[in-house]
Amino acid sequence: MVDLASVPKEIICDLKDSYKTGRTIDEFFLNTEEYVLNLDRRCVPLDFEVKYREISYLKASIKDELIYLCFRKMHIIAGVLCTRIEQDKCGYTFFRDLNFLK
Repeated sequence: MVDLASVPKEIICDLKDSYKTGRTIDEFFLNTEEYVLNLDRRCVPLDFEVKYREISYLKASIKDELIYLCFRKMHIIAGVLCTRIEQDKCGYTFFRDLNFLK
């Protein structure tokens, strides 16, 4: 049995330290994937894919990022929105939605 870990709290860090959030993101996605795999034995690891998108704004040189875990190419089941919140800071907001399992 795999326990579903709680969604991480928002992380705010200096831009130069943003690489340190990678482990938290990886563990969050891996736990979500393992939970779904354990819940439905018909699922296989190939049902999951991590995707990445940039979000651009008009008249802004700064781009935000969305990293998300996609299930069977149609359900976004977990994600992280990476936003620049100040000149030298960024925020990582985590979310999860497993409503499709019901």
